[in-house]
Amino acid sequence: MLTNDDIEYLIDCSYKIRLSVLKSLKNFEIGYLGACLAMADIFTSLYFTPLYKESNEHNHGIRYEIFLLSDKLVPLLLATQAHAGQISFKTLYQNPVLTTNQNHTIDVKKDRLTQILKLIRSDKSRNIQPNAVIITDIEELSKEDNFSLFSPDKCVIPKNVTFILDQGSLFSNNNDLPINKVLTITEQLTAYGWNLIECNGHNFEDIISRLGSMDADPAKSFILNAHTVSGKGIISIEGNPMWYNKVPSSNQIREFCCQLEESHKINKMRLNLNNR
Repeated sequence: MLTNDDIEYLIDCSYKIRLSVLKSLKNFEIGYLGACLAMADIFTSLYFTPLYKESNEHNHGIRYEIFLLSDKLVPLLLATQAHAGQISFKTLYQNPVLTTNQNHTIDVKKDRLTQILKLIRSDKSRNIQPNAVIITDIEELSKEDNFSLFSPDKCVIPKNVTFILDQGSLFSNNNDLPINKVLTITEQLTAYGWNLIECNGHNFEDIISRLGSMDADPAKSFILNAHTVSGKGIISIEGNPMWYNKVPSSNQIREFCCQLEESHKINKMRLNLNNR
């Protein structure tokens, strides 16, 4: 169970990661500011949860190996890895052309999910311990080539692979997936035998509780359905679909940094008030 100190630590980590995403975006050809800010609390939970500090030393404290099904969250992944000490901040700010999985060779233009699954199966055969987490959104998941792999007839996804589904993409201004189709997709996944778990993507206790329940039963196949808000942390763009995949200007970055700092202060104030 998380203590108040644990939650405060996670709030600080999440703020620093969001700030680094903002500062690095001008160097990236892809934008997705709203998408990255929406998933920052999820990434913070995956990389920095104090409860995971006692991870196996063989894994150098790494509990999860993260794979992205699209490039939308590359700035967030690199920012998180920089704060976790896995890459340098120089790499984050000056050399943002890394692939989404810099330790592997993946052709990002073709059959990415199939390639990721092959790598995971290869890693497991070599007794590499970190749990594999594939992060996607409803738009990527619904693509026929990807969705077909979830069918029991395919039998290509290992049981100990967890998917995290970002619901924030539903608010993208170029997403034409109607809500009834989204419900059909999630219902079909349940019918296929996947365990669909809902979570508040901005509540650390909820996120970590759900991750813990999935870790406790590695024989089952899980999809964590994370309800997030695009642009979380920057009040003026929260929930605004035009900012899901937009790149901010230099002036906007400075303004957004101020708003992030204010949101960070409010979050810590709320935590302190709840502790009284």
